[in-house]
Amino acid sequence: MVSGTKRTTPDRSKIEVQDPKQVKYWTKALGVSKSDLFSAIDKVGNAAASVRKELQRRGHPMPDNDKPLKPEDFPINAEGRKIKKQDGTPIAETADPAVAEDVADRLNEDEARREEDKWSA
Repeated sequence: MVSGTKRTTPDRSKIEVQDPKQVKYWTKALGVSKSDLFSAIDKVGNAAASVRKELQRRGHPMPDNDKPLKPEDFPINAEGRKIKKQDGTPIAETADPAVAEDVADRLNEDEARREEDKWSA
């Protein structure tokens, strides 16, 4: 049977303030209070990139987990559900230890391939 409703994927580049789950996610992801988040949205709109820039301009430090990984961060290790850089700094957490192991393996394979490509060029 075909459903009459169409599922839509939320636009991840926008912060929907009417959705409590998104507000909770973005306050945690950006490390700010609801009032700080809403204040920034009121000023620059609900584009996530603009909100991040506005919060940074106001002096809110953004979490480090958005920084790209560097060659010295490898190899990536999985410890239970956590994925950690070589120095032990956590970069992600999964719901399942098997997923954490798979993600760490894939990141390490991608980095090894990138290094090989750099030296073979």
